[in-house]
Order: sequence, then C-alpha cells, then structure tokens
Amino acid sequence: MGALGRLTRKVKKIERQAQFDAKFPTISRRSEARPLIGFLDGLTPEQRTRALAVGDDVVVFPMEMTVREVEERCTIGEIQPSHPMRYESHGQEFKGRVFNGECNRAACNSRGAIYYNRGTFSYYCPPCAHAGNHANRDMRKPLYIAVDANLTHERMDELCREQYE
Repeated sequence: MGALGRLTRKVKKIERQAQFDAKFPTISRRSEARPLIGFLDGLTPEQRTRALAVGDDVVVFPMEMTVREVEERCTIGEIQPSHPMRYESHGQEFKGRVFNGECNRAACNSRGAIYYNRGTFSYYCPPCAHAGNHANRDMRKPLYIAVDANLTHERMDELCREQYE
C-alpha cells in the first residue's frame, strides 16, 4: 500500500504542475542556466592572465604555494618534525602536525588547529577539540588544551605526563 500511495502523490504533483504551467505559461518553475557575468570583470589584468579557463563557466586559479609554504606562513613558531610517539593514520604529511594548520581529525578539513591533544601529540581545530573534551569529560584534566605556538618535543612530553598525574 505504501508504494501505491507514493505513486498517487507523484501523479497528483505532476498534475498540479501541469495545471500551474497551463495557468501561468510565462512563469517557468525550472531555472535556466545563465552565464556568469561580472566575475572576470572584477579581476586585475595580472589575475586574468593567471586564471585558467576549464570548460564552461569554470575558472580555476593554479596553486602558487605548496602545503609546506602555506603551513610556514600560518604557523607561529618553528615547524618541528612529528613527535616520535605521534599516531599518524591519515597518510597526509601536514594534517594535525602544525600549530594553526589543518585539524588532525579525519572528518575535518578546517584550518586553525590551535588545540593540542596530549594523547595523540597532534593539533585540532576548536570545534573538534571542544567535542573531544566533552566526550572525555570524566577525565580529571582536559585532553585537548589551547596552545599559542608550535610545541617542542620536550613540552609535548611534559603535557603528556601532566595528563596522568
């Protein structure tokens, strides 16, 4: 009976649409594809030469910086190699490794990772860190703590020991 009801609703919807189109022929409920205007007019001549047209109405700018260069610009403090105890499961070189870089959580791609996880030795964005602390609220000390720069391996070790004191 459920399939018959769905079919009946679909037929009635199509009939209502046909009645509407008959009453108002000038009004189309379907949107028509329109060319994008104004975007390229707002670019400087230098940006126009760097822009690369790909297909219809798609403009792509070539990447000018590597991930490492982006991380170096956004980071406060010196970028250090990963801590030897850090669990690396993502296969991405910079994910969660740099202060103010990309969040370490696999389902998150946001930048601005300013929270440090004492257990994974990685950096996380504020929403993921707050969710993690909320999930681990029965612990005596928060697992994710806010930091203001890249941490040295010695400081990471201290924070890990403090967690279990």
